[in-house]
Amino acid sequence: MNRFDNVAAEWDDSPRRQNMTKNIISALKSKINLTEKIEAADFGTGTGLLLIQVQPFVKNITGFDNSKGMLDILSEKLKKFEINNVETSLFDADKDKMPENKFDLFFSGMAFHHVVDTQNLIIQAFSSLKKGGEFFIADLVTEDGSFHGESPDVHHLGFDMSEFSKLMKNAGFENIECKVIFEIEKESGHFPVFGAYGKK
Repeated sequence: MNRFDNVAAEWDDSPRRQNMTKNIISALKSKINLTEKIEAADFGTGTGLLLIQVQPFVKNITGFDNSKGMLDILSEKLKKFEINNVETSLFDADKDKMPENKFDLFFSGMAFHHVVDTQNLIIQAFSSLKKGGEFFIADLVTEDGSFHGESPDVHHLGFDMSEFSKLMKNAGFENIECKVIFEIEKESGHFPVFGAYGKK
């Protein structure tokens, strides 16, 4: 079990996390036209906070996560609300491979800083998209470590937006845009979150 398995049951109860979800969804919708033709991938889906908000507007979504506990909570939600256009996949970005040329949209919220090899994941995201597919992720701008404190599953203290843009360009993305979309307020400080967009 990993840390996220242990906290899965209470994950959705955080007002800060709910507000974060609202802000990420707002930024995603302002950049991407969600339609019933879209086959989407939600990387680091967790309990599906973002996925549940996107699901009604697209054809289908696959939620990828490396925590079985989180995916179990998501599966319970899908059953409860009789949602049948979602699949889940237990997936470790540092070991597993995403399917190629399958998705029209790859999105993710606050998950990339948990992955060791960011460049590899962005390359995988690019490969998973069909031609014309769109990429949108939200994550922390570089911070001093006070956002998470001591946490062994955090491999990046946020990202420099210009460096992240270079990683996207290296993977083959075009029309790249990285900008701050909102701030998270915690007792330990104010933490900007950026949105990164690209097209295949």
